[in-house]
Amino acid sequence: MKIAMLGQKGIPAVFGGIERHVEELATRLAARGHEVLVYCRPWYSKNTAFKTPNSVRCIALRTIKTKHLDAIAHTLFGTLHAILFMNP
Repeated sequence: MKIAMLGQKGIPAVFGGIERHVEELATRLAARGHEVLVYCRPWYSKNTAFKTPNSVRCIALRTIKTKHLDAIAHTLFGTLHAILFMNP
């Protein structure tokens, strides 16, 4: 199964609760054989596209870096990317 995770700042988790939850959940799902893609924000991760040691793919999508639009724009762009580029 292909699974996309949206809305977090990034992994590895160094920021807070939701990032830790996403990292743990993504790692366990990948260990069960699922294809997991985590959408990160570029200013919270060092690379634009990478794969964790646990086979979780991460893509850093550019977004609107303002206090009020960052999370909303990131989720919108991630959703569009998943719909357009993750083939079922």
